[in-house]
Amino acid sequence: MKNLFFIVALLSMYVSHAQPVSSSSPGPYALVAGGSKGIGYAIAEALARRHYNLVLIARHADSLLAAKAKLESAYKIHVEILTIDLSRESSATDIAKWCTDRELPLKMLCNVAGFGGARDYLSLSLDTLRYMVRLNVESTMALTLTLLPLLEKNAPSYVLNVASMAGFAPIPVKNMYSATKSAVIFFSYSLHYQLKEKGISVS
Repeated sequence: MKNLFFIVALLSMYVSHAQPVSSSSPGPYALVAGGSKGIGYAIAEALARRHYNLVLIARHADSLLAAKAKLESAYKIHVEILTIDLSRESSATDIAKWCTDRELPLKMLCNVAGFGGARDYLSLSLDTLRYMVRLNVESTMALTLTLLPLLEKNAPSYVLNVASMAGFAPIPVKNMYSATKSAVIFFSYSLHYQLKEKGISVS
């Protein structure tokens, strides 16, 4: 529970640095991968309060539609939804094309989608382990890379990669999960320095 409070506090601090926009203007967009529930929805709501329009991505249309209805009703913003499995190899390029074709004024990318659970390496099938790596690591890497041109065009802009306290140390009962989250943490640290001259902040 303490870890959850710590993560939520960090997310709140990060979102607070996002430039607020006038509610009377069209406003920039934030894309939240995994934004229909949980921490992803909380991030989406925090951005909606600051008048950011949103693109929410998840696998299930029903939860996306519910999130869209709540956010548009409460905050008078525009919410686009994309029903996409982020573990698919083509998902990042499909999403980037969708955003680019619409000349979306993208200011923030939030990579929140992830997969864990109580079972881990020795008790999961190879297909499930590959799914975990693709969703937790590959989707973050691929979405960030494919959306960099839009983020650079709309700089100053932001990338928020949600990892976990589990990524700071090896955990025998969470072997693969902690390994994937460690990859996200160190990827983000390095990318922060690679992109700072472009006006793109990475956390």
